[in-house]
Amino acid sequence: MADTKISADPAATDLVDAIVPIVQGGVNKKAASSLIWTTFRNVANTFSSILRNTNTAARTYTFQDRDGTIADDTDLNLKSDKNTRVVSTASTATLTPDIDLYDMAVITAQAEALAIAAPTGTPSNGNAFAFRIKDNGTARALTFNAIYRAIGSALPTTTTLGKTLYFVAVYNSTDTKWDVFPSNLEV
Repeated sequence: MADTKISADPAATDLVDAIVPIVQGGVNKKAASSLIWTTFRNVANTFSSILRNTNTAARTYTFQDRDGTIADDTDLNLKSDKNTRVVSTASTATLTPDIDLYDMAVITAQAEALAIAAPTGTPSNGNAFAFRIKDNGTARALTFNAIYRAIGSALPTTTTLGKTLYFVAVYNSTDTKWDVFPSNLEV
């Protein structure tokens, strides 16, 4: 099936007015039941939507705004990379995550006690940062800055010799804390 361009009625007063007739009239009921719809609006009140039919490949449909102008995504600020931004080092005495540049920190052979400092950068509510830590065959002490708060279980205090440890911190702007969810250790 080829990609299809659809133009919404420029006289529509609402996004629902524009999309419902298209979906009802242009897609069979089986396919319509599996559509996922995401809308991106920009300051000019134009929008571009992505309709994904779970039975087929993704297709992008571009709609007109209320004035009949075709929207594009040139003025939308969307995360363009699809890969996790990872910083990696063998060992460090202090790990200071830079949340503006990275999504994950990896330590591959920690050779001393590790202090996890407050992240640098400008966090937004819900930002997540993942940690993967493995020692060099000797268990190492872990300490956390007070901005980290344990959720569900205590913060890890040590590595387990030769095992990989994962944990994730999520920024809570209400409390100005990085909530650390229970860690997972290699079995």
